[in-house]
Amino acid sequence: MGWDTALQKDSISQKIEPTWLISLPTLYGIYGKVFTLKDEQWKYNASVSIFSIAYTFSLKSPNLGYFWPMQNQINEVNSFIQGEREALLSHPLYANIQTVQHLRKFTEGHVYAVWDFMSLLKALQIQLTCTQVPWFATDLASTRYLINEIVLAEESDEYVDGRRLSHYEMYLDAMERLGADIKPIEQLVEALKAGRPVLAAISDLEIDERIKDFLRFTFETIESKEPHKIAAAFTFGREDLIPDMFSSILGSLKQQFPEEDLDRLIYYFQRHIELDGDEHGPLAMKMIMELGGDDAQKWEEMKTISKEALEKRIGLWDAIAASL
Repeated sequence: MGWDTALQKDSISQKIEPTWLISLPTLYGIYGKVFTLKDEQWKYNASVSIFSIAYTFSLKSPNLGYFWPMQNQINEVNSFIQGEREALLSHPLYANIQTVQHLRKFTEGHVYAVWDFMSLLKALQIQLTCTQVPWFATDLASTRYLINEIVLAEESDEYVDGRRLSHYEMYLDAMERLGADIKPIEQLVEALKAGRPVLAAISDLEIDERIKDFLRFTFETIESKEPHKIAAAFTFGREDLIPDMFSSILGSLKQQFPEEDLDRLIYYFQRHIELDGDEHGPLAMKMIMELGGDDAQKWEEMKTISKEALEKRIGLWDAIAASL
C-alpha cells in the first residue's frame, strides 16, 4: 500500500481538527510498518518521511502544500549524507567483533561517543530552553517540549535494575561488568570537573588521534552556539548508526561466552536503539524542521555539519577497528 493510498484510506488528507494531534504516534505505528525494509538506509528514509508528515500536521495545518518544501529539504540532507551513512552501516568494525576482548575494546572507544552525545543534548537544552533564573519563555514552544522530552529519558532513564541513570552512567556500569577499562574516560571527566578547558583536556588524552578529532568536532560545533548546527550534529550522527545486526552480535557473544556478564550492555543498546527509533529520532527530526524552517542558508549549513559529523564518526569507527 502506498503512502497516497494510506492518506486516502484514513482521510488524513481531509481537514484535520486539533484533537487529531494525539493520534500522531499511532500514525507512525501504522504506516511505519509499511516501510519495514531490511536495508538500513531505506528504513531511515522511510522514518524521516513519515515523521516529517506527522510534524507538518502537528505544527502547522492540514494543508499539505506547506509540507512538501520542508520534506524536500530533509530529503536533500538525507541524499547529501547517504554515502557516509552507508559507509557506517556497512563498516567492517561490526563483523570484526568476534570475542569478548574485542567487545571490551569497542566499548572503550565508543564510550566517548556516548558521553559527547550527552554534551550535544545539553547544549541544545541550553540554547533552546530557559535554563536560567529568572525564567522566561523561549521562542519555540514545540522545540522546548521536544528537547526536554529527550533530556528526560537520556539523563534519567530506568535502568535494568530499576535505578534512574543517564545513558552514559548505564554504559559505564555495563563496561565495568564486562571488564572494560573506564579509567581514561573518567580521567577526562574529572579533568573537566576540575576546570580544565574541554579542548585542552581532549588534547591531553592518550588515545587515538581520530577519537580526539571526533570529540573536537563535537565541542567546536557546540561552541558555535548555533542551535541548527548543534541539532544537525545531534540528529544525523545519532546512535541509529549502529545497525540492528550489532544486537545480534551481542546475543551471539552471550551464547558463546555465557560466563561473561553482557546483560547490561545488551540492555543499553536495546534501550537506546528502541528510544532512537520510536521516540527520540522522530522528536529530533521535528526539531530539525522547526529550526531550519524556510531559511535556505541554515539548511545548507545543516547539510555540511551533518556530513562532517558522519565523517568524524567514520574516523571513530576506524580507530576502534584498528584497536581490535
